[in-house]
Amino acid sequence: MNKLNNLIQKKHFKLLSFAIFFSILSISHSHGKTNRTFFMPRTINQDLVIQSNMSQHFINEFEETINSPEQMDFFANPTVFYQSSTSSNKLCKYFFPENKTELIISGKDIATKKDIAAEWFFIADNSGTRSDNFESKISIRPEYKSFGLNINLNQKLNFISNKLLLSVNLPFVQVKTDIQLKEYDVKNAPTSNPYNMPYHNPTNVTEYFNNSTLKYSKLKNGILKLNDLADIKVKFSYEIKRSDSLIASIYGQTIIPTGQKPTAEYLFEPIAGNGGHFAIGLGANLEFEIFENFNLLATVDYNYLFETSQLRTFDLNNGPWSRYLLLVTKDQFPINGVNILTQDCNIKPKSQFQTFIAIHYLFNSFHFELGHNLWYKSAEDVELRNAFPSDIGIAALKDGTINGNTLQNAKISTNPDQDGTAFTPIKQEEINISSGTHPSSLSNKFYASSGFEGKFKDNPYQANIGFAYEFGKGNETLNDWSIWLSLNFTI
Repeated sequence: MNKLNNLIQKKHFKLLSFAIFFSILSISHSHGKTNRTFFMPRTINQDLVIQSNMSQHFINEFEETINSPEQMDFFANPTVFYQSSTSSNKLCKYFFPENKTELIISGKDIATKKDIAAEWFFIADNSGTRSDNFESKISIRPEYKSFGLNINLNQKLNFISNKLLLSVNLPFVQVKTDIQLKEYDVKNAPTSNPYNMPYHNPTNVTEYFNNSTLKYSKLKNGILKLNDLADIKVKFSYEIKRSDSLIASIYGQTIIPTGQKPTAEYLFEPIAGNGGHFAIGLGANLEFEIFENFNLLATVDYNYLFETSQLRTFDLNNGPWSRYLLLVTKDQFPINGVNILTQDCNIKPKSQFQTFIAIHYLFNSFHFELGHNLWYKSAEDVELRNAFPSDIGIAALKDGTINGNTLQNAKISTNPDQDGTAFTPIKQEEINISSGTHPSSLSNKFYASSGFEGKFKDNPYQANIGFAYEFGKGNETLNDWSIWLSLNFTI
């Protein structure tokens, strides 16, 4: 029996070492992706800091004092949290091409280098007269905020085994995104009100990105808000070891999608949950007593997210922001590029992995915890569900008029006022699939929390407050801070 216990202890030590290794490892990662149309933030159900800080020790401590199968052994952990991004410059580079933080828009009469030729946006006055000497610059400073109540309910399944625990996690969230579009240094803009033609005539770039003819990838001039239940997580944990110095458990879990799927209507839209993906996972929890009143906690957690369908917007291979080119059918009907380059897709996020390491200290009735959380997400696999239409080309706009010809390999930065060539449709292989996918992500989150414990009608409770800061690698992961208030209690 002693040999078996020693073997178990060694296995647990290896698992803890594995978690610590990945938590402190500096992983090689890209410096940041650019020119993307879709951003998927880390969800609350993938945040072990919000879900596990203080509560993991409380659960272990509570189970030490209640061993009677006749008792209900129910405990809960409601947490009110607030999170705010601090990485607007990174997110700007994520959505803009070539790590730029501003884009220059100008008409064909302006000789300076430009990122966008204004003629593609049909900036004109009320009579439809185009402003070929229009100039402006745009910038974005995207902000992400989430606020909510995360309710974690735990029930020991004593009728099966007093080592088996059922947990249900219910995150009710409000997510806000604000791309903060700003247009400045505007010159020679039409002053009359725009009116709708098949391709619309705005008087400036801001109007273009918010006009009614764009169905997708709009740049909202204001806050977008979403209230939702951000997926339900159900977990079954089994305690495999308990001694004076070690508590260990393993678990299996599933994430049931309840959050709204992305709609692609706006660039940087609010998303709650995994975007409609069902997930299964497994993990392990360990708690070691280092010495009296000092404990080391560790968690290794893995989830696999299954395929589902979503709308995604894509650029063409011929250049960034080509989704805003004007397209045309064979019968010369104009179409905003985003309206046809937004397609129904099969999205497979694949793996998400994280570790959680913390030191917990007890002083009288006060608890203190310091910890680190590493989180990694695989790059998405994205494929079109339907064949791309075979009768769509890039419009040639000689003298501002569609003439039935098309421009092969046209860029958003080049003037479309050309004769073009005979109608040539866009081929499906010319679509830049990577522009509509979220790449792999890696972040490190550090936190501190404190609280005090007591009893109410002989039932133990613990009240806590915590603060965390997350450092995301590259442009594709948020930098953010969060604060929370939590309560652990039994009934």
